[in-house]
Amino acid sequence: FHLSSYLERFTYCRYDSLRVYDGVTDKSPYMANLCGKIRSKLTLSSTGPTMLLKFSSDGMMSRPGFSAMVDMTQESMCGGRFYTTRQSRELSWRTREESQCLWSITGLPDRNILLNFIRFKMFGGRVGTRGTGCALDQSLEIYSTVEKKLLARYCKNSPPPKLFLAEYSEVTIVARAMTVSPNIDVLVLHSSTRMKST
Repeated sequence: FHLSSYLERFTYCRYDSLRVYDGVTDKSPYMANLCGKIRSKLTLSSTGPTMLLKFSSDGMMSRPGFSAMVDMTQESMCGGRFYTTRQSRELSWRTREESQCLWSITGLPDRNILLNFIRFKMFGGRVGTRGTGCALDQSLEIYSTVEKKLLARYCKNSPPPKLFLAEYSEVTIVARAMTVSPNIDVLVLHSSTRMKST
């Protein structure tokens, strides 16, 4: 998570402090003991799916406190499940023979997922069925996660735009390179969120 704070400063954070543990209890591995002013956002990463923040104050001197932005990731060798906020996150993929990769991206309910395509290089130019212009076995597809609705399909013959704004807060991206080729398909994109229009 990303954190900024302005707490009372004292030696060893004796009076006001924010303690961070890598786990669910204060017996878990100790990550940080914070106090004073942190102007720039501090980034801390846990080794698992849980992290404990323990705030304590003596009530004597008053300061604004702290704010934290949580960004959770469950990654695998290819793809993964991502919980994203306004901050941009990079997703990248280099294919192997008969390769498929899947990413699930979830944002806050009041925000839409925004995809910024940095690099898109897919080989194979066979035209797919149903007039899509892209073969299913050599393409990139974007779905709404909840409705399972196909939002877009891209390939060599039909590359994506620079920016793709999904009208959903949860999307699934599937990249496929199922045909044997000496070339390596490359995909690099950034995911972030944008406030939904009212």
